[in-house]
Amino acid sequence: MKKLSALLLVICCMVCSNTELFSQTTRNCGTMGHLEMLQQKHPEIVKNMQQIEAHTNKVLQNNSSEQKVNGVINIPVVVHVLYRTSAENISNAQIQSQIDVLNEDFRRLNSDASNTPSDFLGVAADSQIEFCLATTDPSGNSTTGITRKSTTKTTWGTNDAMKKSSQGGVDPWNTSNYLNIWVCNIGGGILGYAQFPGGPAATDGVVCLTTAFGTTGNVNAPFDLGRTTTHEVGHWLNLRHIWGDGGCSVDDFVSDTPIAGSANYTGSPCNYPGPNTCNSGSGDLPDMFQNYMDYSDDGCMNLYTTGQKNRMRALFEVGGARVSLLSSNGCGTPAPNHCTNGTQDSDETGVDCGGADCPACPTVCTDNEVTLTIVLDNYPEETSWSLKNASGTTIASGGTYGSLADGSTVSETFCLADGCYDFTINDAYGDGICCSYGNGSYSISGTSVSGGSFGSSETTNFCLGSGPAPTCSDGVQNGNETGVDCGGSCTACPTCSDGVQNGNETGVDCGGSCTACPTCSDGVQNGNETGVDCGGSCTACPTCSDGVQNGNETGVDCGGSCAPCGGGGSCTYGTIDFDDFEAGWGIWNDGGSDSYRGASSYSYSGSYSIRLRDNTSTSVMTTDNLNLSAYDELTVSFIFQAVSMESGEDFWLQISTNGGSTYTTVAAYAQGSSFNNNTYYTDDVVISGPFTSNTRLRFRCDASGNNDYVYIDDVLIEGCSSSGSRNDGNATELAENIETIQTTADLAMRLFPNPAKNILNVAFDNVSKEAMYITVYDLTGRVVLQQAVNSPTINNKIQLDISKLQKGSYLLQLNSDTQNTVQKFFVY
Repeated sequence: MKKLSALLLVICCMVCSNTELFSQTTRNCGTMGHLEMLQQKHPEIVKNMQQIEAHTNKVLQNNSSEQKVNGVINIPVVVHVLYRTSAENISNAQIQSQIDVLNEDFRRLNSDASNTPSDFLGVAADSQIEFCLATTDPSGNSTTGITRKSTTKTTWGTNDAMKKSSQGGVDPWNTSNYLNIWVCNIGGGILGYAQFPGGPAATDGVVCLTTAFGTTGNVNAPFDLGRTTTHEVGHWLNLRHIWGDGGCSVDDFVSDTPIAGSANYTGSPCNYPGPNTCNSGSGDLPDMFQNYMDYSDDGCMNLYTTGQKNRMRALFEVGGARVSLLSSNGCGTPAPNHCTNGTQDSDETGVDCGGADCPACPTVCTDNEVTLTIVLDNYPEETSWSLKNASGTTIASGGTYGSLADGSTVSETFCLADGCYDFTINDAYGDGICCSYGNGSYSISGTSVSGGSFGSSETTNFCLGSGPAPTCSDGVQNGNETGVDCGGSCTACPTCSDGVQNGNETGVDCGGSCTACPTCSDGVQNGNETGVDCGGSCTACPTCSDGVQNGNETGVDCGGSCAPCGGGGSCTYGTIDFDDFEAGWGIWNDGGSDSYRGASSYSYSGSYSIRLRDNTSTSVMTTDNLNLSAYDELTVSFIFQAVSMESGEDFWLQISTNGGSTYTTVAAYAQGSSFNNNTYYTDDVVISGPFTSNTRLRFRCDASGNNDYVYIDDVLIEGCSSSGSRNDGNATELAENIETIQTTADLAMRLFPNPAKNILNVAFDNVSKEAMYITVYDLTGRVVLQQAVNSPTINNKIQLDISKLQKGSYLLQLNSDTQNTVQKFFVY
């Protein structure tokens, strides 16, 4: 419908130059297109939204009684009116009518709530969210909650220009404290668009077409009941369209909205039932075209569901993306004017400071004044910190800083008494603040506290004042010291110098005594040693040398005996087969009409997978005979996805050691307990031997109907051999297994070896010599690795460290501002 709307707009503009005459007849929301544009400009949004989704799922899984946000949530709103004509300079009454509609729709007080079909009455919900025009601006002054700006622009588009004064628009008020709504002539047939949580603070908010805002004044039917803004605010509160912007296999993350395959453009008379675009059989309900998140006309919309309510409210729980709005004073009482009049009056204790209403007056520090400075990285929403005294009491804390721009500087000054303190800085994603995603750092003036490169958190102890000079200088709080190398006293250090608190030492290499070190020198506390390589005795090391504490060893490669997976000797893993089921090769036999290998819209990556359907004798996929007699143990790794399987229906991985005469089940997967439909899963199944020269593996499905499927792909079979020998079977194609998902003519890329372990080589041609970026995704879409590549030459080859990636399939995206390519690789 986008093309039709655009064509109508062009025809109208040819007939008359007055854009106010254009009448929108089909709903067109620009939110998903705007999201795609933002993700291209700000790739970090993908990670932000994944974290928000994880937080939402965690909240929804908790018992509702454990949730801390109860009752009505109030959201302050500021409306920015951008107008070229007097008609576009809408009245205060029209603006207030929209606020009234928001409150009616989100509280289910709308007069047409009675039009909700009986099939959906059980899930229709009051979200307990209300909206108010701001009465206090960001400076604490009184306001109407409305700003107005005259412009010469005919249309604004969806590139956020209306949100920037530098481009003729209006900058947002602090998006941590206000819902910003811009009302203007968007153009292009767009009624409105919103920014999902997780996007840049500088553009956060909702944009609505002038003639689709409110219920009175300059509004055009059939979008004259204020539901466009209700719809877009739903996006702003993390709701998706009810059809998930995809087919029947894509959902909106809400369980009580029936799955839909496309948008509904239902108009008067709104007859129910309407279409059922994803009919899954008996008991399936028609599409919920009455939902505010569909594309129906305003008069046909009348409900949010309980699932949508819970999803929106999760944003306001601890750690939620909209939690800062709970403490906003946007709809509160402005600060009294006496706090800014330049005199000491009322109950002030200083000029414009102190007393009950005004900010506290600054104090002179007579102890130790120190300043904490944090330079944030590109993800300020992940950073927090705390400062504790010697008794463990938190005396100051801060963060996270999602409302600040990337790379901002935070500064806090403290007046601290003499003593020792612990400063802890945290990063929610676990990658510190330097140096992969920005050049963040932190320091505390007058102390040795500084850093930036750490994992999830880092704690540094420091002492202030003129405490007793200690004897220790080892960076550890020893003996009766009150801090690190500070306070108290440090017992003289004895014979140990291994960096571990051994024997009866009172600290690291300090205090007490250290028993002489015996024969072990493996860096592990073995046998009856009293410390690492120190004290007691160490039993001689047996046959294992694999760096793991195996069998009944008392330590790593030391003590007792070593019995690997099958018994005796060392264990060597070898790849037997890797199969992503490309057409024409692989060791898996086609099982028949109900089980085959071929193209499928449900393939995990690329164009091929194996498909199993129903429980007939042909619902199996079986390997050829494999000579596995040299192996003591097998590991079978694969990914799978089920479609339309009913509760309790299952499939199995089975093994036969007699050429297929009989099979034993080694892993079973049941819908509803082991997996859910339309979700990707990975698994590693370990099978103990002994095996034979005619061993077979197979997958078998137990579904009940012809539309019930399980798709399986990327099967990796590895063998553990106690003798150290390998049987590589059909692994000759391994080096050739490079599958291109998407590529462009001007950016050629090759990944090798593929499958890979530890190191992946990325070779590419870069004719334009642009800076490139590598992003690695797992099969859930989560970003697991990112790296910038300075690429001044045409031909490039880099080595990518993948040693921390788990075994499985991944997608590697190589892109610049103008080029993009994606390929799959496998880690084994």
